[in-house]
Amino acid sequence: MRRILLIVILIFSYQSWIKADDIKDFQINGISIGDSLLDYFKENLIINNKKNYYINKKISISEFEINSEQYDDIQIHYWSNDKNYKIIGIYGLKYFKNDIKKCYPLQKKISKEVSLIFNNSIKRSYKKKLSADKSGKSTDKSIDYVFKSGNLVNIACYDWEKKMAYIDNLKVAIITRELNDWLYKEAYK
Repeated sequence: MRRILLIVILIFSYQSWIKADDIKDFQINGISIGDSLLDYFKENLIINNKKNYYINKKISISEFEINSEQYDDIQIHYWSNDKNYKIIGIYGLKYFKNDIKKCYPLQKKISKEVSLIFNNSIKRSYKKKLSADKSGKSTDKSIDYVFKSGNLVNIACYDWEKKMAYIDNLKVAIITRELNDWLYKEAYK
């Protein structure tokens, strides 16, 4: 009888653990929104791995190659003037060298898992052309989970035209509303 009671208690406790209210409850490679990047990497490594993907320098991104089963790289966004490197966006990237067909089943699997965790979000799917490719042949097939706060989780398959210098990839992103707004309104200005 005690075992049955213990099992019932554990089941109901586990259910509350897997229901997340917002992106702060979600991790990529053990890293969460709101954490300090200094908890994971030394400052000189953060600076040495800084990338210049954006015209506007208000927000910075550092990219790290990781040895993980899920991802090949992670990209971390933070306010450029923040000495604590508080994380406002995390991207996990998995590469598929000219083999985008491997991306879609993984995207679907991750989306199912995310929908179980974030059942209080709005799911939207879309496909668009990638602006970096002037030929219009490169595409982004995405699934977003958007919260009332404006924060979101994005799961995307990037299918790059073979002539482009990019590798087909899966991107799983945790993005704050502030970062998302900046990406769409200011990043490339």
